[in-house]
Amino acid sequence: MPVLDDPENQPPEDVVKQRHYEQFREEQDEQQRRAALRERSPGLYSRLTILENLVKLQEARGGEFPPKVVFLHMPDYILNVRRIGKVDVYALTAALEVYEHNDIVPGILWVPLDHIWWAGTTDIPVENAQVSLRSKPQKSHGLPEKYEELRHQLANLPRKKDS
Repeated sequence: MPVLDDPENQPPEDVVKQRHYEQFREEQDEQQRRAALRERSPGLYSRLTILENLVKLQEARGGEFPPKVVFLHMPDYILNVRRIGKVDVYALTAALEVYEHNDIVPGILWVPLDHIWWAGTTDIPVENAQVSLRSKPQKSHGLPEKYEELRHQLANLPRKKDS
């Protein structure tokens, strides 16, 4: 007797429907988790949105940040972010690929969301080891207009007329 749950014994349309239903359930579960997180722990939810904004910026940059442009600040360390990977809403962790910075070795880190304080981006790479988000008068190169515009939109900061 054939097993009905076995994908090999189901018509192809049913397999596709089942996959779409499973994907729908996963997305619905994640939305419920986000809503609960926003309600019960606004601090963790804000850290989640910080990472999501960085992911949007990362996509605008072609999937990767250049060295010394994006920094994630934690209690004891400042990470120079290369790429942001999976952000797990259930485990409240994020996978980050980082560049070498001070005593941090380049590689992949899994960081709990509660260890993230804030993140910053610069217009051009920072020249020295101390990280500060100050404006440099001499720009060696400009950013693509699309990326710069996206940064302003995500921050909800309209562009100045003189810049």
